[in-house]
Amino acid sequence: MDEISKSLFSNGFIGEYRDPNGTFDMENAILSVFGKKLSPNELADLISAPSGCETEVFLEKSKCINQLDIVCVNAVHPETGLLLNRQFYSHNGYRLVFHNGFMRGDHVKGTGIRVLAREVRNYRQRGFRLISTKAGRNPDQQGNWRAEAPHVQEIGFWFWLSLGFRADFETPLLEKVQSEYSYATNSHDLFELDGGLEWWKQNGESVFAQFDLSPKSHHSQIFAKQLQSKLVDIEL
Repeated sequence: MDEISKSLFSNGFIGEYRDPNGTFDMENAILSVFGKKLSPNELADLISAPSGCETEVFLEKSKCINQLDIVCVNAVHPETGLLLNRQFYSHNGYRLVFHNGFMRGDHVKGTGIRVLAREVRNYRQRGFRLISTKAGRNPDQQGNWRAEAPHVQEIGFWFWLSLGFRADFETPLLEKVQSEYSYATNSHDLFELDGGLEWWKQNGESVFAQFDLSPKSHHSQIFAKQLQSKLVDIEL
């Protein structure tokens, strides 16, 4: 994960400093992050919110990096429960987005990969460099549910990684992985090895991961192959 995201996430910027009174300058924040003014409807289109979703746009500030503007776009479908939660920010000339939540609800199978495909296309058009996410596992390997999300199943720890997101393994997770696959230092390495993905489905855990939006990146090449194999006809 890039150093900007590490610093932000380690200081818990998500949701910690939301504008309570509408005093933040949303218009200039959107201009700063995206390079142009965008309406709430355009932001909903950017995150590929399916028809019927209700969208909320608000601004947060980072306490750890010079009051960094974070434009937050949430979309929820009132009938199916589909939830998209995205944070957009720009720092040192780079545009980045954090995927803070994706819950499929009762939407049909394949919703996740189709939403991501459209987001990748849209982010590239807006000049974004990276997507970061917390690829969660819930319950954990022992069957324990997280206290803040009891019985909310999360499979992102293998699903998003299988679509090209890369998690760099750090100790003690690195030692756990290398006890079985000695040359694997990240999820890309692991999944290219025989049985790596299946081993991770059984033994993996929640990890931070990133997706390099460059069309020539290994992340994008993996994703393009997955789209082709699953017959998803969405041009990136």
